[in-house]
Amino acid sequence: MATAKKEEKKVAAKPAPKKEEKKAAPAKADPSHVYHVSKRKEDSQWKVFNAGSDKVIKLFKTQAEALDYAKALAKKQDGSVMLHGLDGKLRKF
Repeated sequence: MATAKKEEKKVAAKPAPKKEEKKAAPAKADPSHVYHVSKRKEDSQWKVFNAGSDKVIKLFKTQAEALDYAKALAKKQDGSVMLHGLDGKLRKF
């Protein structure tokens, strides 16, 4: 009988399993901090602009220069960059 009491105490002494805490979803980038890079038809220069705006932030002769600039802006603002190919479709970089 003394053995059974010891076993009961061991079971009772175990802490209850912890419930898993839900991790917060990563914050979405503010739409004003999504920078797009695309080529202008009229003069073939690459433009950097904000999502939802037609106003060009800066123009570049090459896609690489425009992409580097947009990445720097996005890094400062905790934003993101969208690159448009020559056909206008989004592409990976």
